[in-house]
Amino acid sequence: MCAYAMGRIESTPKRIIFIVVWSLIVVFVMITADDIKPYLSNRTPRMMQNSADLYSHSSSWMGNTWITKGGRLYTPEQVHFAFANTTGCILFVGDSLGRRLSGALGTVLQTNITNTRDVDLATLKSNISPQYHGPHKWPFDHDKYCVHFHWSPKIEVLEKMVYELYEHDRFHYTAVVIAVGTHDVSSHAKRIDNSISMTQLYAANITSIIDGFTKRLSPVIWRTAPHSRRSDGFNHELSMFNTIASNICLSHPSHSCVVMDAETLMKNRSVGEHRIAGDSEYHFGEDGVMAMLQYLLFILFGTPSE
Repeated sequence: MCAYAMGRIESTPKRIIFIVVWSLIVVFVMITADDIKPYLSNRTPRMMQNSADLYSHSSSWMGNTWITKGGRLYTPEQVHFAFANTTGCILFVGDSLGRRLSGALGTVLQTNITNTRDVDLATLKSNISPQYHGPHKWPFDHDKYCVHFHWSPKIEVLEKMVYELYEHDRFHYTAVVIAVGTHDVSSHAKRIDNSISMTQLYAANITSIIDGFTKRLSPVIWRTAPHSRRSDGFNHELSMFNTIASNICLSHPSHSCVVMDAETLMKNRSVGEHRIAGDSEYHFGEDGVMAMLQYLLFILFGTPSE
């Protein structure tokens, strides 16, 4: 009995130390919860997916202005603030639509928000128009974040480039925006060897690409390709490609792939007299590019705060 009592007494200091340490941990988590939550929301693809589903299917157009379900859009100041808090790099890989999207983001982030509240239209037009077919890094006067683009418009080429991209840049990308589809459908039209179906080929390439990026801990945002001024048959096959890619992305075992459904977003502004026309049958004008940029920002950061 005495030995039991002595054991209880000797163990009491250890219990007290444990309780004190545990209490300090709980208090620390409670104090820092507001700081931790934005970090997680900026990095976690499962949280990003909620925005991806919501804003492509629940938004509307007023003229050529895209309106979200809640009527909220990002201001230049909010874009700067969101990126400053992530301290990360965004990599765009793919076609000219992806290049123009990276140019729009680069333009917003290059805007000196201490001197103006507006993104200059002439600068925006200039930055989304260059026809460079290689790697490009948007220049900033700091290293808080970065926006990179790599020209790789076909999935079969991009599949071979995944390893090279990381070896060359040696960056850990906060997110990788993959923008392909249009050139793959164009290549299919010229394809002679039909020993393997295009559906099988698309699926194999897409899976390999997503595997390559997610294994390097970079969440993937797969942008579906919007319709062009090409034929209905071309756009139908493009939709097929988008469906295959979306299904693979959303079911990927890493849970680190999110769909940016630009096809649905731009559906009522892609064809006919309502198209927001750009400088080619595939490109969109500034309003269309900025709508896709706003959509991307919702996926990355959620709804902008008031």
